[in-house]
Amino acid sequence: MTRTRIPFGPLKLALAELAAGGTVGLFPEGVRVWAWGEQPPKRGAAWLALRAGVPLVPVAVSGSDLAMGRGAKRISRIPIHVEICEPIQPEAFDGESDPVGAMTGEWAARIDAALRGR
Repeated sequence: MTRTRIPFGPLKLALAELAAGGTVGLFPEGVRVWAWGEQPPKRGAAWLALRAGVPLVPVAVSGSDLAMGRGAKRISRIPIHVEICEPIQPEAFDGESDPVGAMTGEWAARIDAALRGR
């Protein structure tokens, strides 16, 4: 699914959850992808983290495409690997001309490194 507009409602809800001390999980590509690199990461996750002043925690998931791939009718019992990377601290990007872009790039680099280790 490709978005043509900024999802203001969900962003407001996510900011409220973060302000209340909660956690928000999302696919930084904007949608679930079947293969790493299929979609470039979008800036929303970094924007939320910067705006709320909370760390962005990259999480790499691999194997879910084998457990229930495109067109599958049922879930296969296949190991799925999840790697939680070191958090990215928003304040580390204070001096950047485009802190959201720099943070998004760091997120992508950490996910890429985690998936290459698989």
